[in-house]
Amino acid sequence: MSEPELVLRSALGGAKSGGFGAHGDGKRGLILTALPERCVIQVLGAPGRGDITSRLGELARDVPHAVRIAGPSQWLLVGEAAVSGAALAGLQDQLDGRASLVDQSHGRVGIEIAGAAVEDVLCKGVGLPLDLAAFPVGKSASTLFGHVSVHLTRTADQRFEILVGRGFSVSVWEDLIHMALEFGVEAIALPAP
Repeated sequence: MSEPELVLRSALGGAKSGGFGAHGDGKRGLILTALPERCVIQVLGAPGRGDITSRLGELARDVPHAVRIAGPSQWLLVGEAAVSGAALAGLQDQLDGRASLVDQSHGRVGIEIAGAAVEDVLCKGVGLPLDLAAFPVGKSASTLFGHVSVHLTRTADQRFEILVGRGFSVSVWEDLIHMALEFGVEAIALPAP
């Protein structure tokens, strides 16, 4: 008898979507997009085993922004496709005991926010300097968004990705819409289940 397939319901399925706020000439408007479920693996470096950043980069060399710093000796590997248990074990073996891997795919939800006013909006909830010089493309940080812990990555000059715990995703989504109202925002949610 085979095991039943686990089906996850999107945390942002059916979330508030549409156009909100000022529309004006659209030059500073934002696009908020709920990202589909995907692979998020937490990497915990083993104490005293050295820096593994370059090794992680080799393992994920074909995926832009796949390796993200999450803290001292901690990273997130983010990919588009789910990883099987066998593939996760294979990754673990390739790290030669220098790190432990924890699949966080089920517990993290991705939200993308893009547009000319993206830094202005995020600065309302994040206590980090987000200008391009201080937070260049590819940089990431674990931080608070209001009272919620998030992982923030700049993926382009005017685009960020936010990874948030599943249970707080709707709250962060709605806060982002509210914070972006003065600039105008188009919110693209996933279809309702």
